[in-house]
Amino acid sequence: FKLFHCLKFQPKKEWMNSDLLRMVNIKSKLYRTFLKNPTSKNKKEFLEIRHEFQKKKYSTIKQYFSRTFSVCKSNRRKI
Repeated sequence: FKLFHCLKFQPKKEWMNSDLLRMVNIKSKLYRTFLKNPTSKNKKEFLEIRHEFQKKKYSTIKQYFSRTFSVCKSNRRKI
């Protein structure tokens, strides 16, 4: 696994918001901690944050696309 030296991620997708960016930074930090010191506590913290991040990410994506499609509902070429 490669580690990133910079923990400040920039949004690459339109659906990415500040909460998700914050969670990505926390998740990356916990992952680095877990790799440096692989204890059960570090693993548990990392997996919990990763699970929360995935749930929030999928719900944000779903909301983003539902809003996008509802706005473009009348004109399919806008999509």
